[in-house]
Amino acid sequence: MRRTMSALMIVTVSLLGGCGLTLLPKPTPPAPATSTTPSVPGFGGRFSWPSGLELTLGPATPHTLSEQARGLYPDVGRVVSFSITLVNRTERAVKPAIMVFAARRAGISDPEAAKAPSIRDPAANIGIGLGTPDLPPGQTFQGTIAFGLPEQPGPLRVEVAPDLLGSQPKAVFEGTA
Repeated sequence: MRRTMSALMIVTVSLLGGCGLTLLPKPTPPAPATSTTPSVPGFGGRFSWPSGLELTLGPATPHTLSEQARGLYPDVGRVVSFSITLVNRTERAVKPAIMVFAARRAGISDPEAAKAPSIRDPAANIGIGLGTPDLPPGQTFQGTIAFGLPEQPGPLRVEVAPDLLGSQPKAVFEGTA
């Protein structure tokens, strides 16, 4: 079973390409977290997994889609991007490519309608693909993610799973976007 999972991950990682990422030589000091509630960091906050991996999600920033990406998302009212910084304080390489980034609008009872679509805009270096290089121990990684939202700003919850298997808790950030 373990061999099958490893092979599946290797095949999956090799199939897709990445964009919008920068591998930095040294970890940066963690950013101070701002919280909307005591246990949930706000946009601009930091989350640390028990493994030692740290994620900082930057503030929500309006993004204008490139001409290349505009045709891919005709039903999106507006796009909001977030910078991400990963610091690998673990003893193993981390695979940013298999992290799962999702966003949900608060106050909407239908779970499908609440989902905010993930946006890729390669011309603007927005999005993370499975071809993204591994992050070695002691290194820092920066990239940008984005989500499509309706025209009217409102409460948003961004969830980040560190892997496809759900072996660790999700990082959760909340704010208005």
